[in-house]
Amino acid sequence: MAAVIAALRRKARRKMGLKGDEEDRMPKAHPPGSPTLRTPPALPVPAGAGPSKAKGKEAAPGDDEYVDLPYRKNVHAFYNSTPVQITVACVILINFFAIIVEKEIDPYPAEYQRYRSTWVALDDVCNYIFIIELLINIYGSFWRPFVKLGWNYLDLTVVVVGLTSIARVDLGPAGQIKILRAFRILRLFKRVESLNKILTALIKSIPGVLNAFVVMLIFMMIFAIVAVDFFSDFGADGDYTTVQTYGYAAAQWGQGAGLTPADGFVENTTTISAMTPRGFHYGQEYYGTFSRSLYTLFQVLTGESWSEAVVRPLLFGWDPRNAMLVGVFFTVYILLTQVVLQNVVVAVLLDKFVESDDDGDKDEPPANEEGTYHIAVNPNSTDAAIAHAATSSGVAVPTTPPRSPYGHMASSSAEASVTALLKDAEQIKADQALIKVGIQTILSRLPSHTDSDGLVA
Repeated sequence: MAAVIAALRRKARRKMGLKGDEEDRMPKAHPPGSPTLRTPPALPVPAGAGPSKAKGKEAAPGDDEYVDLPYRKNVHAFYNSTPVQITVACVILINFFAIIVEKEIDPYPAEYQRYRSTWVALDDVCNYIFIIELLINIYGSFWRPFVKLGWNYLDLTVVVVGLTSIARVDLGPAGQIKILRAFRILRLFKRVESLNKILTALIKSIPGVLNAFVVMLIFMMIFAIVAVDFFSDFGADGDYTTVQTYGYAAAQWGQGAGLTPADGFVENTTTISAMTPRGFHYGQEYYGTFSRSLYTLFQVLTGESWSEAVVRPLLFGWDPRNAMLVGVFFTVYILLTQVVLQNVVVAVLLDKFVESDDDGDKDEPPANEEGTYHIAVNPNSTDAAIAHAATSSGVAVPTTPPRSPYGHMASSSAEASVTALLKDAEQIKADQALIKVGIQTILSRLPSHTDSDGLVA
C-alpha cells in the first residue's frame, strides 16, 4: 500500500512539474523512524496578481514615485484625512462668500471702500491657510504625484495670486489678475466627489459637444450670409412702408367702418421710420455685415426679444404684401437651431454623463478586494491550509466570496466582455497556482514513505 501511495505521489509531482531542479531542492529524509514531510516549493506570484485598476479610475501612485522624506507618509495621510479636507473646503466657501458680500455692499475702488480693512483681513487669513495647505500637500506628495495631479496647478495659481496680495505688490495694469480670487471656489471640485464627477463628465463631453457646436455654427453662418443678402438694405431710405388690406368683413374690428360689400378691399398704407436709436437704418444695424447678422441670429437663438425687435419689422415691411419669405426663413431657422441642434448638444452631454456612471460602476472591485484573487475560505477545513500556503507563496487570498465565478460583474457590451475575458485568463492562472498549492498540501498529509532515493515521498 505504501508503495502504491509513493507511486501516486511521484506521478502527481510529475504532473505538477516538480522535477529536475525543483526536486533537487526538496529536503532529504531523516533516518528511518523520524520521517519528515516534504515541504512544497515556493510558488511564484502569478502574472497579473499585482494591484489592478478599475476602469475609469486613476491608479494610485507607487511608492517609487515619492521622494523618501522624513514623515512624508504621515504628512500625506494627514493632508488626505477627512477633517483636513472638510476644513479646507469650509475655508474656500468662506472666502468665496466674503468676496460676494464685498462686491454687494462695498463694490468700490480700494480707496473708497468703507470696510477695506475687513476685506483685507479676511483675504489675508484665507491666503495664509491656502499657503500652509499647499506646502503640506507638496511635502506629502513630493514630487511626481504632486506634479501629475492637474488640480494642484489650480491650487498653485491661487497661492501665487494670494502671495501678491499679502505682499501688497503693486502690479499696475496687471493688478486685474486678482480677479482670479473668484475662481478659488473651483477647488471644491477637487474635494467633493459628486462635483468632481460632474466636472469630469463635462470635460469628457467636450469633443462631442464641440462637434455639435461646430455643426450648429455652420448653419448659423449660412443663415447669416443669406440674411445679409436679403435684409441688409431694408430701410435704407430712412423709413419703410406697411400695407393693411381690409374690406367690409373687417368692420367688426373697426377698420371697415362705412364700407359696403360693393366697395371691395381697401389698402391702408403707413410709413414708419427705419432709423434705430444708434443712428443706423434697420437693415444696416441688424444685417449690415456678416458679424452683425450672425449676432442678430444668435439673439434669435436665445429667444431674447427677437420677434418684436428683429423679425416683425421685416415681416410687415420687407415685402408689404407678402410675408411668406420672411416667415419661412425664421421659422426654418428656429426649428433647425433651437429644436434640433440644441437638443443634439444636450443629448451628447447626457450621453457622456451616462458613460461616466457606467465607467464608475462597471468592473469596479470592492475597496478591500482590489488587486487580489478570490477564493472562499473555511477556516475549519483543509481550505485554511491551502490559503495559508498560498499566502506564504505570494498569492493574496481574501476570506470574502467573489461576486461572480471570476470576480467581475457581468456586462453585455463588447468592450466589457473583452475586459472580462482578459481578467478571466489572469484569474485562471491564479486558480491554477492555488490548485497546485492545494494538491501539495493534500499530498503532504498522506502517509509518508521513504523511496529508494532517500526522499520522503
